[in-house]
Amino acid sequence: LTDDKKSTRSRMSIKNIHQPYFLQQVEVDSSYANFSRMEIIPSACASKRVLHIGCVDYPITNVAQNLHLAVDKVAKHLVGIDTATESFDELRPHLKNKELYASLKDVPKQKFDLVLVLEVLEHVTNMASFLEEIDEFDFSTLVISVPDAFSCARRHFELDADAGSFYEAVHPDHNVWFSPYTLQNIIQKYTQWEIHTMMFVGQMSIMAICSKRPVDNFTNQQKSPDLGLNTLD
Repeated sequence: LTDDKKSTRSRMSIKNIHQPYFLQQVEVDSSYANFSRMEIIPSACASKRVLHIGCVDYPITNVAQNLHLAVDKVAKHLVGIDTATESFDELRPHLKNKELYASLKDVPKQKFDLVLVLEVLEHVTNMASFLEEIDEFDFSTLVISVPDAFSCARRHFELDADAGSFYEAVHPDHNVWFSPYTLQNIIQKYTQWEIHTMMFVGQMSIMAICSKRPVDNFTNQQKSPDLGLNTLD
């Protein structure tokens, strides 16, 4: 960049536009921005006891690309939760772990190594109550991902000013878009979980890796497509 362009970019930075009170800074890892959940999550679940909340990918349940089925192949034990129970019959014939429930309240209390809450929170009406319900389970690590407004800004929003119309490419059941800060804020406001890493994934989501107890070796792990989650014991 030329000096003039650098100067213009500096003046346009939101750090020079907004008052400090409204500027929130969050550390975010971009190393996995081009990795999909299917590339990241299954290897992290190998030989683990996993609770998967939002397991059917409703309304497009494709057994060839279903994350729950991919996790089922490698997990030691797997429990699935989803309100879209009409898709359970489609998944069960392909599962070795056939435990599927419509509600967290239906799941027998047990210990899980890993809880997956992927692209679910944006559907939830009462986030505080939902996170409190998850917290009642005994688990070590939790991975939560949500649609990220920043990552999706160019491809998911369009204003037709002449027609007075705004177009948005979004699941019709979504209640909210997130950002790194708002996801962090929700987790810190309503839980006591420790956030170890926040990262962009799949060119459209933000993912947080959390735990109920400190994980001493987390920050020392080498980066890899499986996030090193299989070392979080």
